[in-house]
Amino acid sequence: GSFYIERKSVSDFLSSMKDRLYNQMNKMDTFIIGNKIIILEGTPREKEVAMLHDSKNFFSGIDRSNHDLRGLSPIEQAIVLSGRKEWVWSFIREAFMRGIMFVQTWDIHETIEFIIQADEGFEKVSKHRIIPKKYPTLPMDQAILNLFKGIGQKRSEYILKKDDRVKRRVNTLVKLINKFYVK
Repeated sequence: GSFYIERKSVSDFLSSMKDRLYNQMNKMDTFIIGNKIIILEGTPREKEVAMLHDSKNFFSGIDRSNHDLRGLSPIEQAIVLSGRKEWVWSFIREAFMRGIMFVQTWDIHETIEFIIQADEGFEKVSKHRIIPKKYPTLPMDQAILNLFKGIGQKRSEYILKKDDRVKRRVNTLVKLINKFYVK
């Protein structure tokens, strides 16, 4: 299957949130067929590496003693830096409403790993989607006993073979069910 990924660093995300991000989502809706993903890439956890990844000097005016982003998820980083929690959540809600998957990654390395995994995953059809779970077809008396906690398929079969009283009572119950509920 095909997919399109829009990668945003936290700084890109915040600087484009007012209007450009919504325009990009509109274009994705209009021109992209297939799965659409927006990746919010956080600043790396290590302080020294985080300084190197700030290509647009977005974080240069931020007092790192007040805003240590290393332990925060990318969404939390965006909330802290913007000071506008409602903006961040409304954008994420908008993406979900449009059917756009929203993913957070910690850094470029995790983003690359996600893209590789997504590429491999979208090529395959999940076995869970195409192979329905098969339940054994059991006789009604055995199925009734299976409803009791701790009694499975083998134990119910054993009980019905060994205990005539239980077998008669369950068969009476089956007859009542057939008489009143099965038409």
